[in-house]
Amino acid sequence: MSCGPSPQVSSARRARKRPATPVLGGQEGSYKNVNNDFVCPICFDLIDEAYMTKCGHSFCHSCIERSLERNNRCPRCGVPIENPSQIFPNFSLMELIRKHKAGDQKHSIDKQPNVQDWQCLSQDLDLVDINNVMSLLVMRKQLLEQGSKVSEARMLRTFLEEVRGRKEKELEKLQRQLEILNQDCKAADEKVQKLEQRNFNCPDHLVPNGSASLEQPGSSTSHGEQSTVTDRRIRPDTAVVESFAGGSANRPTFDMSVAQKKRKLNQHFEDLEKVYLDTRTGAGFVRDALVDLHYPITEMICESKISCIAWNPYKKHMLSSADYNGIVYMWDTSTNMRTQMFQEHEKRCWSVDFNTMDPKMLASGSDDTKVKLWDWDRSRSVMTIEGGANVCCVKFNPTTRYNLAFGSADHCVHYYDLRHPKKALHVFRGHGKAVSYVKFLNGSDMVSASTDSQLKMWTLGCHNAISTFKGHINEKNFVGLATDGDYVACGSENNSLYVYYKGLSRQILTYKFEPARRLIEKPGKDDDSTEFVSAVTWKPNSNVLVAANSQGLVKLLELV
Repeated sequence: MSCGPSPQVSSARRARKRPATPVLGGQEGSYKNVNNDFVCPICFDLIDEAYMTKCGHSFCHSCIERSLERNNRCPRCGVPIENPSQIFPNFSLMELIRKHKAGDQKHSIDKQPNVQDWQCLSQDLDLVDINNVMSLLVMRKQLLEQGSKVSEARMLRTFLEEVRGRKEKELEKLQRQLEILNQDCKAADEKVQKLEQRNFNCPDHLVPNGSASLEQPGSSTSHGEQSTVTDRRIRPDTAVVESFAGGSANRPTFDMSVAQKKRKLNQHFEDLEKVYLDTRTGAGFVRDALVDLHYPITEMICESKISCIAWNPYKKHMLSSADYNGIVYMWDTSTNMRTQMFQEHEKRCWSVDFNTMDPKMLASGSDDTKVKLWDWDRSRSVMTIEGGANVCCVKFNPTTRYNLAFGSADHCVHYYDLRHPKKALHVFRGHGKAVSYVKFLNGSDMVSASTDSQLKMWTLGCHNAISTFKGHINEKNFVGLATDGDYVACGSENNSLYVYYKGLSRQILTYKFEPARRLIEKPGKDDDSTEFVSAVTWKPNSNVLVAANSQGLVKLLELV
């Protein structure tokens, strides 16, 4: 006779087998009812914004980003994922999940009883049953109302805590700033006292008898020399400062009264306050240069709107400009005189550039679809290249004399050997709109900007872009482009400056221009939606760049 368990006991044990753990949002049976492809292996919920790794596994975008911050491997199979650029949107799966959610919503709506169903059910109920149902409904209503009030109270508490936290942070920041201001005020008072004591403690034997003015010792007016009078006005010394183009310029002196200084202070008060606090508290990664009285050291008048200027790489005082009339000018900034004028373009001229290896040669591009090469010693162009479409920009290769790149309205970048100008050496395609700028990183790599809100990096010999930079907005305006080694800076139509590193597809730094109305009041101007950064350039081999926007504001910025 067998002593094993009976069939009834075995069936009971099988019946008591632990049920499968719910997967989808804690819903029973979801493990069997939902396709596993819709479930994120990290959060075990329906995938939200599906992203796929290079090994083919899909996750929620937020889940896989958090996972890669902790461990740079796929959570499913362990394949290494070096950087976030190796995950991609899974549009097909997102579409399937959307349809799945729509089907669930429709199914839940279909299962809810309508008014006719309730009428049919009520016909079979007597008065006692109806009273019981009414009591249950009243209780359910009270519970729902109470739950709604609790939820609103919790939401209000969350909101108030968030506001309190932000205000506490603002208060801490203000307290730090007040502490710094108190220290600086004390230091300024001590400095003023020292200076006043130094002025008033002058020995009597050094003061000339009968003189009402405080003449400096040793000064004399007998030989026609002007005596120096010391008063409360500050006369800064004439200083020689390095210009941005690499030369030097003598800054004129200013002699202002106290009232004039106060007016200047009030005029630039917000800028001065921002720069002072950012400098003293060490806030931000991009800071404005120290604010002084900004003024042009020279002005030269052009007859039409200027679209582009370029400094000569060797003669620092020489520059060229192109304007809306299609005229290319040569200027001598040391004499403020125009030295040459080229008038062969038939339409607006967008760009001009000097040849680094041959400083007498320059190129210009125009809406007449032509690129023209000029020698400043000749009155006529020395070469014309037919672009086939409006030419928006021209740029010489900085390491060779004979190579030139230009971008045009045909969405392409054309690269020419000037010794064989009949046909382009390379044509780079990839932009969706007109190419507005082309700049070289080095002798073999260049970056192009387009009104498709993208920058693309190209290398000679490869027809496809090796990198695409996104983040800024550029759909209709010329927003500027500048390169310096491995870094690229460009403007944006949200009135911001963007800085990219050539190895990353997203920006590494952003600087927001303040709306112009804060400095220059313009009645009827309610927003800065029309303002954009229109020009940018690097100071060579430095972390300093200059950016200007469409309202005429020029910022000298330092990356720190």
